[in-house]
Amino acid sequence: MNKTDIERMRAQLRRTLDEAEELVEDADTIGEAGFSPSNSTNVLQKQRDLTEDVGQVLADFNELLARANKADNDTREYAPTRDNFSIVEDTTNNEITISYNGSEKVPLTELTVTKAGSEITPFSSDLNGGESAIIDVSGLSDGDLVEVEFTQHNVDNTYPLRSWDEVLGQTDAVAPSVSSGSLTLPDHQLTKMSRTVTVSETIGTTQV
Repeated sequence: MNKTDIERMRAQLRRTLDEAEELVEDADTIGEAGFSPSNSTNVLQKQRDLTEDVGQVLADFNELLARANKADNDTREYAPTRDNFSIVEDTTNNEITISYNGSEKVPLTELTVTKAGSEITPFSSDLNGGESAIIDVSGLSDGDLVEVEFTQHNVDNTYPLRSWDEVLGQTDAVAPSVSSGSLTLPDHQLTKMSRTVTVSETIGTTQV
């Protein structure tokens, strides 16, 4: 958990409760006028909007619970960084060299290399610092791109808290979560623990 996500959820919950209060007030107004709120298209839309926002609150709350065994210091660091990858073109030999100098291993499943939009596999195994690959770009035209897409993971700057076994007094306890019934929950909007980043080189812009 971190303070940024907690503050975001606090504001989100306040807005959602304000929506619920407004919905009740609208229903009261319509009912006092002698009409049925259930026949109002405006009320129906507000019910749908409220349900959507409640779904987001539940998704975020479940994710917050899943992270409740760690306290985050709100420092956002991700690895590897863009600077850990270099893509250098040798226009004389029509080659591009992709080099990686990071300290973190990059799994092949989290690395995608494309040449002029087509995926290629210049590396045969997970990538460690100091490794490089040479790509033939003789068939490409000026302006084509060689791109390296990789996954960055949040550097763990958290403080561990008690396990759910200890908190709940159970063996093999799992993080609690809120059931959503027939409502399909969206993706959570809390701080992302990973993200996809791309570095690229445009053919014809470098001379080595």
